[in-house]
Amino acid sequence: MLIRIVAEQSQKSFFKFHAMWVFHERFMDLVRSCWNIQEERNLMLKFIITLKQLSSRLWRWNWEVFGDVNKHIDELRRKVEMADKRVMEDRSEMNETHLMQIHVILVEEIQHQYSLMEEKS
Repeated sequence: MLIRIVAEQSQKSFFKFHAMWVFHERFMDLVRSCWNIQEERNLMLKFIITLKQLSSRLWRWNWEVFGDVNKHIDELRRKVEMADKRVMEDRSEMNETHLMQIHVILVEEIQHQYSLMEEKS
C-alpha cells in the first residue's frame, strides 16, 4: 500500500502558470468560479482548497483548450498548404477568406508556442 502511494505522488508534477492563459477569453471566468467556494469557518482551509481546485481545473482546461501546441501548429501548417493550393486553383472570395482564417489561427498558436518557450528559458 505504501509503495502505491509513493509511486502516485512521484508522478504528480508541480503547478506551472502559463502567461498565455491570461489572454484567453474564458480564463478569468474559470479562476472566478474556483474562488467562489463557500467555506467561511476557516479562511486558511478555504485558501488551500481553492488553490488545489484551481490548479486541477487549470491543468485540465489547459489541455482541453491548448492541448499539444506543437501538434496543432503542424496540423495548421498542413491546412494552410491545402488552402493555399485551393486558392491557386480557384481565387474565389470564399477560398481566400478560408486561407486567411487559418493563417490567423496559426499565428495565435505560434504566439502560444513562443510564450511557452519564453517561460522555459
